[in-house]
Amino acid sequence: MQKVQKGRDLNSLAHRYRDAVSQIKSSAAISLREKIADIVGGLWLDITDRGLEYVGMEFDQHWNCFLKKSDGSRVSWESANTSAGQRQVRILAFTEALRRLGRFVTPLVVDTPLGRLDKEVRENVLERLYLSGHQSIILTTNAEIDPKSDLFDRIAPHLSRVYTLNPQGDPESNSYQVRVSNDYFKRVL
Repeated sequence: MQKVQKGRDLNSLAHRYRDAVSQIKSSAAISLREKIADIVGGLWLDITDRGLEYVGMEFDQHWNCFLKKSDGSRVSWESANTSAGQRQVRILAFTEALRRLGRFVTPLVVDTPLGRLDKEVRENVLERLYLSGHQSIILTTNAEIDPKSDLFDRIAPHLSRVYTLNPQGDPESNSYQVRVSNDYFKRVL
């Protein structure tokens, strides 16, 4: 009889343990989602200058995005009239949030991150996401950052190295080559 009772007690204990683990996992997921939303929302508001309309961002359990207004109401991302550039900033901010919350700071590699962004937003993205002290490798074009612009002059002190890929020959031939130069479209650091 004691063995039967002991078996029931162990079974009950195991069931309570499973319930506790499930609750802890659920609470941790909610907490992480809130942290990500705080970082993404803060960066998005700061970069896009939409702070007069919204005060933050949140994600539901399915990662649907909502913008929070100062009166406490929420607007779905899809109905918020966001441009392609603002959508791109949200994705870039999401990547930055994951980097900030990670255990290790790894180099960030981004390919043409500024293509859909207007001039002011480009500068904000560069300053707040890529030139903020961690290692970033930015693959960009001279249309995104003009080598003759004030923007390039402002970011140049934050750059360690620049390279330009210079294609030579017919891309369809066997003699096609890409030469790498230590400049940014003929601008040397």
